[in-house]
Amino acid sequence: MVDRFSAVALLPNYLSPVVVGCLILAIGSASWVIVPFMVLAGISNGYSLNLYGAIWAEAFGTEHLGAIRSVVTVY
Repeated sequence: MVDRFSAVALLPNYLSPVVVGCLILAIGSASWVIVPFMVLAGISNGYSLNLYGAIWAEAFGTEHLGAIRSVVTVY
């Protein structure tokens, strides 16, 4: 999806699955509601792992990508 759209365009929506999962947890009281929450949290985590790698290249370019990622990783 990052190749088809841009990481900047996907960034505002990557937490949407975990928000839906939290709503399911808030509404449901049965023990099975943890399963959809965990699935949706995993989808959101998968989005974030891909987006964080691509956002730096789109925002700052690829010339000094290693230096930028090292500064961000330290903090």
